[in-house]
Amino acid sequence: VASVMERRSQDRRSEYVFCSSSGKARGYSSQAIRKAFNRAGLRDCTIHTLRHTHASRLIQNGMNVYEVRTILGHTDIRTTMRYAHLDDVAVSSKARDVIDVFNQESGYGDD
Repeated sequence: VASVMERRSQDRRSEYVFCSSSGKARGYSSQAIRKAFNRAGLRDCTIHTLRHTHASRLIQNGMNVYEVRTILGHTDIRTTMRYAHLDDVAVSSKARDVIDVFNQESGYGDD
């Protein structure tokens, strides 16, 4: 998916991912989407996969889960949480950062 999006970002004829040759938004069928994924070499990709990837990238780049919920059109935040696959390394790193700030502010560890 990343390679397709990279190529797409270099070709800025339209703001849409799936657009007509004139750059206008176009409707799509699931069959057309499957064909596009196959041509791009994405055999196991679906529109649902793209929604998950989009949600995860938004969270990883600093958007909060409530904002992502609004973008995805979810009414239940738990649905959004299932979409936003959080990177364990990033979560651990952020947790360490919070602990470090707490320790600095509380003077913990100062000898």
